[in-house]
Amino acid sequence: MSHNHLVATTDLLGVFDDISGEDAEVWQDARTFGSECLPLINDYWERGEYPLALVRRLGELDLLSDGVAVPGHRHMSTLAAGLTLMEVSRADASMGTVIAVQAGLAMRSIDLLGSQEQRERWLPGMAESCSEHSASPSPTTARIPLPSRLPPCAQMVAGSSTATSGG
Repeated sequence: MSHNHLVATTDLLGVFDDISGEDAEVWQDARTFGSECLPLINDYWERGEYPLALVRRLGELDLLSDGVAVPGHRHMSTLAAGLTLMEVSRADASMGTVIAVQAGLAMRSIDLLGSQEQRERWLPGMAESCSEHSASPSPTTARIPLPSRLPPCAQMVAGSSTATSGG
């Protein structure tokens, strides 16, 4: 049985017909998110608000890790991570950007370059959402708390207003 979610729409050659197992489950979760996101996302942008509730929903569906191994969260294969990004971006490109930046840039950088302590501290919360671990309390602005031991070049890029003490 095909798990191809694109059969009736855009996959005329059946490229995605052989996707099965965990990859198909992740893809279905991303598709579910897309259908939940579509009726809501434009209102966020019209109000000029960052969609924290939708980012939290990505975390609830365990779609924020982008293949980074995070204890307590399902590990996505490279294929599943690509399908997730494709499907979420089909619903709304800005939500695909959330995954790409939070997981692909921030989480992957911590995973590859951070200490074990930093990985344990930051990755689990970032895989769940961006609320308490990487966003300010304001619902309209989000920022990543920065460790106090940033290299000088990163401090200049980050600016003194976003750097936090104690990391």
